[in-house]
Amino acid sequence: MLVARADFGPFNYNTFTVVPVFNWQYGGWGYWFFGVWVPLY
Repeated sequence: MLVARADFGPFNYNTFTVVPVFNWQYGGWGYWFFGVWVPLY
């Protein structure tokens, strides 16, 4: 977990700053983009 938190910090996507979160229901790390779950593989 500690390594993943260091790797998945806030980043810019288009003109938005997104903050990745861990969601076990969707199977891992990702972020919400206007109601759509975007996984980080």
